Amino acid sequence: MATGLSAQTCGSYSGGKVLSAADMAMIGDRTHDPIGANENGVAGIGVLSGDGSRTEFEAENPVLIAKNPTDISAILKK
Repeated sequence: MATGLSAQTCGSYSGGKVLSAADMAMIGDRTHDPIGANENGVAGIGVLSGDGSRTEFEAENPVLIAKNPTDISAILKK
């Protein structure tokens, strides 16, 4: 497993609540982001506004591929 965020680090971002991998998502615009998500058991979300291509993201089976960060927010609110 790749080195990820520690429970202490995650707790500082979640108001003190320790989160499990099932409670998190890795959002990124490069292929290494969904790879890291997969290695750490976290849902991966690819954003096409960076250097990653749809083909590269699809190879890593992310839960979502969005055109831009705004699309992610709109989808998660549904």
